[in-house]
Amino acid sequence: MASRYEIRLGGSGGQGIILMGIILAEAIGIY
Repeated sequence: MASRYEIRLGGSGGQGIILMGIILAEAIGIY
């Protein structure tokens, strides 16, 4: 699953991976 998201976000420029990482980190911290 993770590899697929990395490929899709990578096509957007690569910044999407960083943003998703931050969002996931915040989600884990909150929940």
